[in-house]
Amino acid sequence: AVVSTQSGHYGRGKREMRKQEEFEKKKREEYIRDIEKQVGEFVRSLEKEFRFGAVDKPWRAIQHDIGETAGLFTMSCYNDDHEKYVLLIKKEHMPTDDDGFKRRKFGKVSFKLK
Repeated sequence: AVVSTQSGHYGRGKREMRKQEEFEKKKREEYIRDIEKQVGEFVRSLEKEFRFGAVDKPWRAIQHDIGETAGLFTMSCYNDDHEKYVLLIKKEHMPTDDDGFKRRKFGKVSFKLK
């Protein structure tokens, strides 16, 4: 009786794990579609830069990948709360290396985009 109870419990745990994995996969796919949409709108816009909200590292990696695939310059920066976010800049408006370093390290640094 103990073996069957443990076996049943293990089976439920595996099912729950699979459900959770499917949920995470769906969440990631939806996030990718949303980021692709935002990047596409930015590329078609007249804006020179686009700033995503602060998110955890795995989500920033997706933002970087999609931005770079779209031919944009991407960098991680810190906001006023010392949280990291991704900044996209159209390549024709890229800052100098020094400006980019200051922006990345100190957050709001005023520099002219080309």
